[in-house]
Amino acid sequence: MTNNGYTVNEMLYRNGKIEEFDTAVRIKNVSQVIDILKEIGLDRSSIGSILKSYGL
Repeated sequence: MTNNGYTVNEMLYRNGKIEEFDTAVRIKNVSQVIDILKEIGLDRSSIGSILKSYGL
């Protein structure tokens, strides 16, 4: 999944959110995961796909 040529992981890293995202996924904090993904500019459809891929 990309946005402006960047993968989601690249966008998380560039925005200083990778560790926060990884922690939120690990503890299954869905609302925090959604907030982080919105902050980096992902749309609802992309967020839904990511949540599904992590089993959230």
